[in-house]
Amino acid sequence: METRSMLYSHPDKFLTDHLYGVVQLGQYFFDEKKTRLLPTMDARTIIDIIGTAHDLGKATCFFQNYLTASEMEKLRLKKAERTHHGLFSAVCGYFLAKTMFTDGFTEEVYPLLCFLVIRRHHGNLSDIMTETILTATDYATFQEQLDGINPIQFDLLLNELQSHGLATGVSFERLKEWFRKIKTENLRLKAKQFRVKHDLKLYFLIDFFYSLLVDADKSEAAIGVETILKIKRYNLGADLVEHYKQVGGFINTPLNQLREQAYQEVLDQNYHNLQPGVYTINLPTGLGKTLAAFSFAFQLKKTLMDIRKVNYRIIYALPFMSIIDQNHQVMEKILQTNGIARDNNILLKHHYLTSKGYETDATEFEPEMAKIMVEGWYSEIIITTFVQLFQTLLTGRNRAVRKFHRFSNSIIILDEVQSVRYELWPLIREMLHFLTTHFECYVIFVTATDPLIFRRDEVVPLVKREKYFQVLNRLRVWVDLKAVSIKQLIKELKLDSGKSYLFILNTIGSAQNFFHMLQEQVTEEVLFLSSQITPKERLERIERIKSGAIRLAVTTQLVEAGVDIDFNIVYRDFAPFDSINQAAGRCNRNGLSPGEFYIIKLIDDQNKPYCRLIYSPAQLDITEALLRQTNEYREKDFLGLIDEYYELVHSKCSFDASANYLDAVYNLRYKQEDSCTELENGSLDIDSFQLIKSYPKVDAFIIVDDTAEMLWDQFLEINKVDNIFEKRSAFEKVKAEFYQYVISIPATVKNIPPEAGGFFFVPRLQLKEFYDQKTGFKAKGTKTIW
Repeated sequence: METRSMLYSHPDKFLTDHLYGVVQLGQYFFDEKKTRLLPTMDARTIIDIIGTAHDLGKATCFFQNYLTASEMEKLRLKKAERTHHGLFSAVCGYFLAKTMFTDGFTEEVYPLLCFLVIRRHHGNLSDIMTETILTATDYATFQEQLDGINPIQFDLLLNELQSHGLATGVSFERLKEWFRKIKTENLRLKAKQFRVKHDLKLYFLIDFFYSLLVDADKSEAAIGVETILKIKRYNLGADLVEHYKQVGGFINTPLNQLREQAYQEVLDQNYHNLQPGVYTINLPTGLGKTLAAFSFAFQLKKTLMDIRKVNYRIIYALPFMSIIDQNHQVMEKILQTNGIARDNNILLKHHYLTSKGYETDATEFEPEMAKIMVEGWYSEIIITTFVQLFQTLLTGRNRAVRKFHRFSNSIIILDEVQSVRYELWPLIREMLHFLTTHFECYVIFVTATDPLIFRRDEVVPLVKREKYFQVLNRLRVWVDLKAVSIKQLIKELKLDSGKSYLFILNTIGSAQNFFHMLQEQVTEEVLFLSSQITPKERLERIERIKSGAIRLAVTTQLVEAGVDIDFNIVYRDFAPFDSINQAAGRCNRNGLSPGEFYIIKLIDDQNKPYCRLIYSPAQLDITEALLRQTNEYREKDFLGLIDEYYELVHSKCSFDASANYLDAVYNLRYKQEDSCTELENGSLDIDSFQLIKSYPKVDAFIIVDDTAEMLWDQFLEINKVDNIFEKRSAFEKVKAEFYQYVISIPATVKNIPPEAGGFFFVPRLQLKEFYDQKTGFKAKGTKTIW
């Protein structure tokens, strides 16, 4: 007589073992946390339910046959509804929850919560009004699936689960009863009641448990319970940055003295009394905000471990990938200086081009396992992008939301937070506020401008900013707002041979025109930077600027946030004041000589200002009104001007985008079935959220050198591999290097490059036709704005 169920979840894994393993990991992930989201026992019970029920639909003969079928046969079987297990399992989870929760809020919310989380654990969350529609076809499929379950095998499965304390009181007969009852449950009415509650907590409950289930499911299947439970958590020291600074030395200059004063003020806190909330480090550019933020985070992490016994993760996010690498390198140096070896359990860099390698002090994970580790944010310190962070916080997409639960008990550093576009401030405020009040998060805004995402009385400043802005006198600012053409500006320029010059323009097209005209007027090299230059060349050019080898540079706005370059004289085409402020940070950054910063207004051949092509009229009008007060400013004036600018933005600009996204969040409208874009009533669905406005574009690989040629040949060979998993794994090994030669070009250009292997590329023999070695891609037939 069989004593164990012979039902499988995967070709080499018993269904019982997988279900119990997912429960174990779900509980393990939850045990790391202390949150105010819901009572601990409720959370534990929900994890037991969703972990146990999420794959019960795999018990059908249809799924069991699918597991052993040939690859060709699997393609056919996968199309049949009866082979699918998500909806069947969701109904099981719903009724399991109904037996466990029988009063008030728990009875109203938790069963439907379990249903929604389980239904799409292999897909993406959708509009809850769509998710709760059950059709006649669904009911017919349920009956077919019930008929396809071996009662003896299923009861053996339940006996094994019950030996672990799971699925208590459930039997095959009880299962049949549930599927008779589901027709009378009216799930759609319950979903409407969710919406009527208009409670942000429901969104966070769904995403939190969906995240836990998806993470536990993927991790158990790809890595295994035993390996996950052995992953080390580290209680890092509080003085890592301090030791790094001591080893690095300290040059005693007035600016470094000011940096040290600001650093010490940030650290001088009563850490035992700091509560979850939003903190700010608002200092002028070049005053060492990033190091101070990391040091504060390490001190806070150590204190929270000592007094609360919770090991907080540090999530450090930046607006642009171009500055991720330099900050990751700084953190690597900090750890190495403290004798901490390279270990991805401690430090992880994650953005969409990150190599999916994962190494610890004892193990180098296989590619598929490494990918799960990287995308799951298992590390103590995660360095990532705003896009990764906010599009995890606001999404129903399976792959992105998987790491959502790791926001709990985290210290989130948002560096250059002014880069978040103002239309999203109310949305970001509500989401971050919930994280601090229910997930016990500490959020640190690191900025030179301090945007009004939160009111001043809602945040805790870690420095008294006024004294630092008042004492600095690194540059003088001249404002000339009369419209001027590029040709006229070039004609009027008087370049001092002893000074370095940076020209920051608003569009790629205007920057390219300016570059060519300037190059005709001078004999020395002029360096050009824009997003139409390959990333590899961009980094090389930035390093040349840092080394002091370049005296004249023309760029777009990509140098404005976090790129540590320094010029004596900076010209900035007119822009909103927060962008102007950031540009000023590239002028005499290190205080070595008096800096000069010029604000001008460039116009195109039709006498239209370039600034009007890319910025909102409201922001531009507010800025122009501010700057017309006088034509000369000092650096110390910037604090008052930026505060006034943000107050005016807050009172005069539209925040409709936030209102529409919040409407989607409160109504749990993850994705409309017919569209993921704007709906008829002006609302949006959650999955249409974009942190950065994008334009239609295509990626193109530029073969500019021998390495690029070799990588392109590798790509073509990889593309010939039939097995999709082998193909994906092979490409992951070269992906990071491959994308160093990829640029995004407007989809509207008339000279789209040729295509091979599903990717546009510029052959080396046609390089001159498509790509200028100095200014990048030669777009034809469209204005290149970004």
